[in-house]
Amino acid sequence: MAAAERERTRWARELHDETMQSLASLRIGLAAQLCRASPGPLADAVSEAVAQLEVDIGNLRSLITELRPALLDELGTEAAIGDLADRVIAAGSRST
Repeated sequence: MAAAERERTRWARELHDETMQSLASLRIGLAAQLCRASPGPLADAVSEAVAQLEVDIGNLRSLITELRPALLDELGTEAAIGDLADRVIAAGSRST
């Protein structure tokens, strides 16, 4: 159990520190270019790429939280389970 928990923590850290930062940097760079670009097909493509990156970053944040909730380390099991229950309830109300 402890080994699995360490592995989940490692994956969450790697996803956050490597992948999340890389995606965020790409989004910022594209958004900066979008401000300079003249209207047209390329600007539209960059705008779509920025929007997709925002979705992907949100999905990655959710995955990281599911792998290893920060609340688990900060406030303990009870708070982490309560937060999970709140997120499940909120997701259920959005889908209906």
